[in-house]
Amino acid sequence: MFDMKYSGLTYLIAFVLAIAIVIYQYSVYGTWLSPYLLIPVILGVTGYTLGPQIDWWFYKRFPPKLDDKVKRIFEINSEFYRNLPPEKKELFDTRVCLYIEDKDWQYVSMDEEMPYDIRAIIAFEPVRLTINLENFLMRPFDRIAVYQNPFLSPFYPDRYHGSELYSEDGIVLFSLKHIIPAFRQPLEYFNVVLYEYARIMIATYKNLDFPKLDDHFWYDLYKVANYGHREIMGAIGLPDVDALSVAIHHYFVYGQYFRTIYPELCIQLDMIFESDKNFGQLALTNNL
Repeated sequence: MFDMKYSGLTYLIAFVLAIAIVIYQYSVYGTWLSPYLLIPVILGVTGYTLGPQIDWWFYKRFPPKLDDKVKRIFEINSEFYRNLPPEKKELFDTRVCLYIEDKDWQYVSMDEEMPYDIRAIIAFEPVRLTINLENFLMRPFDRIAVYQNPFLSPFYPDRYHGSELYSEDGIVLFSLKHIIPAFRQPLEYFNVVLYEYARIMIATYKNLDFPKLDDHFWYDLYKVANYGHREIMGAIGLPDVDALSVAIHHYFVYGQYFRTIYPELCIQLDMIFESDKNFGQLALTNNL
């Protein structure tokens, strides 16, 4: 776990420098006033206004280390993660840390801060989707809010649901009761986190040539898993389900089963996610 904020050092340096200037000024001139006090003031203001940029600059040059507890969670629950070669796994771990540090996390209606492992489990999905891409931060979606249970929202005040995107505010909302089971038992539960980040990727990564799907996609979905369009709609809790995002979800979760039923679609997704580059088709080797 990596909690230190490098921008905080600017406050410490500014404070120590101000004390030193005051002591020197008083001992030599008998007054604590000095034009040099502008230096720590400017330093402190810089740390306050440019804090996120300063932190990110340091994080990129001195990558934080992923907590061993989180690594064990990944190893136990993810075939994808276990199959990553060492160099890719190190990159994956670093990106999870950087993703966590880059985002604003809100634990709705909870007195405590969102646990680090919950943040890591959420960060796992955008990092998985972009492991072969340079851009992995999924901007402008920089805020993640997690509710304990399915929730109501201003857009859906009469439907309890498990996930939602607010593109105008750059926020993703999840229900914790949907997050944990799908991560622990990916073949049994629909993963709303993976689904929503697939939606974000389709909407924001304009340089990628995503395939177009129509309603025919849904017809054979029961041949891949024991649930289809109706069950996915029930899991999310909203009426509109994006077929391509579901396809990406199944591509990563159900591997060869999905490839067998949708071979041409998988070839197109291989090109997008570069599944045959650097580390083979690990996304497609789940043990079912």
